Amino acid sequence: MEGWLYLIRCNRFGLQFSCKRYFVLDHHLLRSFKSVPNSDDQDPVRSAIVDSCIRVMDNGRESINRKLGASRPEEAARWIQCFHEASLKKRDDHPVIMAVGVVDGTSEAIFQTLMALGPSRSEWDFCFSKGSVVEHLDGHTDIIHKQLYSDWLPWGMKRRDLLLRRYWRREDDGTYVILYHSVFHKKCPHQKGYVRACLKSNVC
Repeated sequence: MEGWLYLIRCNRFGLQFSCKRYFVLDHHLLRSFKSVPNSDDQDPVRSAIVDSCIRVMDNGRESINRKLGASRPEEAARWIQCFHEASLKKRDDHPVIMAVGVVDGTSEAIFQTLMALGPSRSEWDFCFSKGSVVEHLDGHTDIIHKQLYSDWLPWGMKRRDLLLRRYWRREDDGTYVILYHSVFHKKCPHQKGYVRACLKSNVC
């Protein structure tokens, strides 16, 4: 499966821009090119193995599978109709929030700070009470449990905790990516006095 896609990205000033890339999905290998590749040996701009760490999340919107573009006007019309119908569907009340900031520090130091679950985290994370690693899955993935303070919640609301699968990687430019999403784990059942919050997806 292959075809053109437009990628929406943000620059260092927080402004969005789009770029066109040609994607080729061959078994579990996904590659992107700036133009249609002339041969199978051509080096891609980026490539990745599609596994459990790369996923598509369905948040209630209509899924359109195995389509990377419209080659005919009729097909484009069907895409537009699908998007229109999806926009009319009732959604849940969970907003998507994006925060952008500049931190004075190296990528490595910031990464270590974000990964820490000890008492030092409460110095900058005012919601954080305590946390622990439930299980190490591999060199880049683990399951963590975080308990949050109730001070920032409305009066009478029970405290929240989170059970998250955390995946991280270091990019070629030295920056880090950390991905979180809620999971279930037999070693960490629901805690008395807490309501288990659900994090659909989070990227740092």
